Amino acid sequence: MWSANLHYLNIPIHIGYMMPVSKKISLFMNAGPYWGVGLFGKYTMTSGDKDTTIAENIFKDYLKRFDCGIGWNRY
Repeated sequence: MWSANLHYLNIPIHIGYMMPVSKKISLFMNAGPYWGVGLFGKYTMTSGDKDTTIAENIFKDYLKRFDCGIGWNRY
C-alpha cells in the first residue's frame, strides 16, 4: 500500500457577488484564480507491518511544487 501526506498553501483571489432574493434569503457567487505552493510532504510504502519511506520531500522528487487554476463557488 502506498500513501502520501501532502501539505499545500492555497491562496485564492476571488471576487464575489451577493444577490438578495427576499428579506431573509440571498444568493452568493464567487470566482477567481488561485495559486498554491507545496510546503512539504512524505511518500511512504507499507508492506505487511513494515513502513518504508520512499521520499522525505515528495515535492523535490515526484510532484510539482507550484499549482494554479480557477475556482468558483455558489451558495
